Amino acid sequence: MDIPIITQELAERIEQHENDALLSRMLNIQGLPGNPLGVEIRQFGGSAAFIVRGAPHLELSRVTGLSDADIGQIGELLDWFRMQHLNPSIDLSPYRSGESLLRALAERGCYQSRFLTVLYGRPNPEPPSPPAGVKVKEYPPHALDEFASLVVNIDQIPELDQNLWKKVMQAQFEGWRCYVGFVSGNPAAHGVMRVHSGVAITMFAATRPEYRNFGCQTALLRQRIYDAALSQCDLVTCSAHPTSVSQRNQERAGLRVAYTKAVWSFLSSIP
Repeated sequence: MDIPIITQELAERIEQHENDALLSRMLNIQGLPGNPLGVEIRQFGGSAAFIVRGAPHLELSRVTGLSDADIGQIGELLDWFRMQHLNPSIDLSPYRSGESLLRALAERGCYQSRFLTVLYGRPNPEPPSPPAGVKVKEYPPHALDEFASLVVNIDQIPELDQNLWKKVMQAQFEGWRCYVGFVSGNPAAHGVMRVHSGVAITMFAATRPEYRNFGCQTALLRQRIYDAALSQCDLVTCSAHPTSVSQRNQERAGLRVAYTKAVWSFLSSIP
């Protein structure tokens, strides 16, 4: 693939689509009857903040799009989360975050807790060839039962909560493309893709432990990259923890590191 050199403009485009993808998911979950997960969305300057009261363990309470221009909003933003007794993940792009912003966060009790690698590339128009015994299937939006069942299985959702979480899984990816990887006919792994304005974002990938190392995630990724090409996208993006198996799979599929995000948290005891 002929991958363009990363520039400020390209990085901004990637980051905006990443943020829009999360907003799409949160709006879809919020739109469920009765808002069962207690999703709340607020804007603080140019940043968006999300609270998901019903799923604090999934790290869905996040802040995206924060930049130097939002320094004056940081106090109000953090107070909003502290009143909810939630500690969000604050995603910071190196292209939007200067020393003044980092210092302002630190002065309010925040600290950098981890990193996240963002990768990008050109969609590949060559049909993928999955490993022997591995098959990838895409599910239409009106038939996501098997996809949702696999997700709750991998996430080990208690049986009493499974019906709700199946609805959540189906709702949050409305308008997305959902895939399942099979090993010898058994549902083994899942992944999703959002196509919007020429950009395909791949995410939400996981594999059942007993089917790891069969090549499911690589097969799912290559299928989505191919489908992005068929959808006339000129860019495909994804993210992974640095040096993880996911990042290695993404690089083997031809993607390149765009930048590394800093993920910040805050000490809830700090006033």
